[in-house]
Amino acid sequence: MWDLRKSDTPLFSLADTLTSQAIGSAWCPHDESIFATSFNSGKVSFFHSDTGSIVSEYQDGKKYINMEWSPFHKGVLLGYNTDNETKIIDFSLSSTSKSDQSDNLYAPKWLSRPLGSRFGFGGQLVTFSSNKGEPLKLYQTQSAPEL
Repeated sequence: MWDLRKSDTPLFSLADTLTSQAIGSAWCPHDESIFATSFNSGKVSFFHSDTGSIVSEYQDGKKYINMEWSPFHKGVLLGYNTDNETKIIDFSLSSTSKSDQSDNLYAPKWLSRPLGSRFGFGGQLVTFSSNKGEPLKLYQTQSAPEL
């Protein structure tokens, strides 16, 4: 995996993790750190682009030669295989290998909460959002003992 801004050395190599030839690949438009790669063995692996680790895998024995992420449904991939079939692959239904499960836990960006609020001790209310201007606000609430 190469970062063209620093093209003198690769970010990481997938050669150690691959057991068969890669035949298709697609970057996720909803989370730029996830890309899917299909292999001759009939497996689709979802990689984390920062570390090169396998986040999840899907296997049905089909060789997907073309894949494309849905622009509308987050975590959904459309795959076209060598049997002239088109199949919908859902990232949330793929599995993580048991041996690597504790090391490669990753929640995609589309699963994070865009905003929310929580009450804390002492009548404090905290709100959060993914807005870059004010991501976190703290309010002091008034109690009404007559209620």
